[in-house]
Amino acid sequence: MHTLYRICDHDCDEPLGYIGDRFTRHLWVTLYWTMYLLTWLVLPIMMSYVDSGAFTFRDRLRESAWSNLQFYGISGAVGLVVVGYIALTRGVFGADLVAFLMALANFWGLFLVITFMGFGLVAVPRKLWRRGDLALELSKIESRAMTYKDKAYDSALELADAANEVRLVSARVAHADDLRPCVDRVLAYCPPQDTGRPVQGASLSSRVPAEITEAYLATLHNRIKHAVLKEERDRWRWHRSARRAFFLQDAIASRDHPSRQLTSNLSPWSHWTLARRSAAWWWYIALRPLVFRALSAAAAVLSVAILWSELTFGIASQFSVLRYVLRALGLSYLSIEAASIVVIAYMCVCAYSSVMKLRIFNIYSLESHHHTNERSLLFCGAYLCRLMFPLCYNFLSMAGSGLAGDVTEFS
Repeated sequence: MHTLYRICDHDCDEPLGYIGDRFTRHLWVTLYWTMYLLTWLVLPIMMSYVDSGAFTFRDRLRESAWSNLQFYGISGAVGLVVVGYIALTRGVFGADLVAFLMALANFWGLFLVITFMGFGLVAVPRKLWRRGDLALELSKIESRAMTYKDKAYDSALELADAANEVRLVSARVAHADDLRPCVDRVLAYCPPQDTGRPVQGASLSSRVPAEITEAYLATLHNRIKHAVLKEERDRWRWHRSARRAFFLQDAIASRDHPSRQLTSNLSPWSHWTLARRSAAWWWYIALRPLVFRALSAAAAVLSVAILWSELTFGIASQFSVLRYVLRALGLSYLSIEAASIVVIAYMCVCAYSSVMKLRIFNIYSLESHHHTNERSLLFCGAYLCRLMFPLCYNFLSMAGSGLAGDVTEFS
């Protein structure tokens, strides 16, 4: 509500926290074009670059640029055909065509925001509520444990298969061969050979070409890199869930401990002092349920307010909860900024948490403790940039910026 002060029709003191319109517009233009270039140019090229199996910087960059040119070329050609068909059949030209394209772009952005944020508005309060109940959290982990174990086993077999193929290729390439440095780089990714697991020599030999080329080694390089990262991620996910389940079992069993101490045979909890065990008991048994349920209740209130504001904007925006709160704050700029930051931050948490939970073909996924590959990080970063401005536009729409008398900097 930046312009409330500028349209003041009587002598008004400049409010604390006031930001000038020139600075606001320059900041908006800088952020917009930075996010635009990151979303559609820089991050896609980086994704293709890290996904390339080539062995030199020039080859990886060239392969990345070519793959993006192919994608944008095909997409652009299809888009031009569709736009041309609409323009000719509907008679839409000039400014009307530009307005149609902008509306189409906004529709796609808002569709992504509604999809991801709609899921998060329900999932975030529910997750916080479950975190406040140790038994519920344990039940959820136990229901997923076998799936994690099976995935870890399959990933280990896939890695062993890829590593055996690399070793077979290494045995066929002489040390004096020009391709030997490339083979050594691929071989460096292989874990120590498991002598207890039989090598499927016949099936592997059928996959290795008669003439080993650099293009084949690049494909094999890419495959072994993905297999190593996938095996480490799935193995860590299985061990993390098992360790968390064992700890939760110990914490639940410690509820009736006479000395009010959390006892566990797992490290590092087994080495804690009596004071730390007592503090852990008070946190996990007494305070943690109250804290997370209070956070869940606050998140639920925000979710209901945002959902109601989403339902009313464009139809009866004067009934929007967000619009009512912001107008009630008047010219208190710090209060308006604080309220806006809280609401936008919660909308970002709901939308971005849904993006971060995506499991696309078991390739794009975010995992803690450095078990996320570069492509997943870049994919998630691209969507974070892509959703930023639709989220802000959605916030302004819920705030009733299109109504008469509600003027904002970007109206």
